[in-house]
Amino acid sequence: NDPGNAAATNLLGVLASDQGYHEEAVELIGQAIERQPDNPYYLFSLGNAFLCQDLFEDAEHCYRQSLDLDPNQGVANQNLAVVLRDQGKFEDAEVPCARAVEQLPPSVATYHLYAEILLHLGRHDDVVKICQKAADLEPKNPEAHKLLGNALKNIDDLDGAIASFEAGTKLMFSPGPKKQSDDPMFTYTTLGKLEHDIQQFDYLLKKELLNESYEDVVRTYTEVVEEMRPTFADDETSVEIPPH
Repeated sequence: NDPGNAAATNLLGVLASDQGYHEEAVELIGQAIERQPDNPYYLFSLGNAFLCQDLFEDAEHCYRQSLDLDPNQGVANQNLAVVLRDQGKFEDAEVPCARAVEQLPPSVATYHLYAEILLHLGRHDDVVKICQKAADLEPKNPEAHKLLGNALKNIDDLDGAIASFEAGTKLMFSPGPKKQSDDPMFTYTTLGKLEHDIQQFDYLLKKELLNESYEDVVRTYTEVVEEMRPTFADDETSVEIPPH
């Protein structure tokens, strides 16, 4: 009830943004910032409200101001990296994303965001290292193995790529619940964002939704994988259907 309570006003803005009232959120959080202009967390909240509206330049400005006041905000660094990526500023995105990796608990979401940024910078060996960390962190997450496979494929390690794809395939069709990241940013920062070829697993996912048998899906998968070897005419290695 206190109109001078900046914390309450900021919280109302955050709640409004969560409910989809982004313009109202910007106004409320802006009022909180007027009362406490040096509060980094209100600036972070305002950046989030702008990000929800795809106002990337405004969000970037808020995140930078927030981090100038408190550079040890892992999520603010991660979100700054996201908005810079979405503006195609991959070189600028590398530093805040690297800081987010250091400041936040290990996360598949953060690793994959970092891998995507490094991919655009042509640092394929580093991409493999980051994707390997993601796969080690969540060994039962098919997405982690899929992205590691694509990273290995990009450095022409086809055997390693196939092994990763096979590991992910077995997880997808194994009994019991599948390990999925519970971080909503995971989907936002990975699916549809990495620009290298994810045809292999995309096809598998579609086939799984059609309830095809495991053997049929993997048989189709092996056909797709063999298309990865067009320049290896003398390579007689074939991919066997993994046991199920």
